[in-house]
Amino acid sequence: MNAKAFLDTNVLIYLFSETEPDKRNDARSALKKSNCVTSTQALNEACNVWLKKYGWSGDTVRKHLDNIASRTAY
Repeated sequence: MNAKAFLDTNVLIYLFSETEPDKRNDARSALKKSNCVTSTQALNEACNVWLKKYGWSGDTVRKHLDNIASRTAY
């Protein structure tokens, strides 16, 4: 039986981190191994970081959200 894991904002951000590869690998491993859930609040907070801090386009954020949504419940 797969364990459930809650993906909080930091884990969502680490999924795509270019500066912290160890944390990125840990986040991706959790996503692959666990039955993951997240919240709308965590998704909104991650989007805010990606748009404002990382300067990603709306299309890039949408692509990553689609990727997360295909693997989690929220």
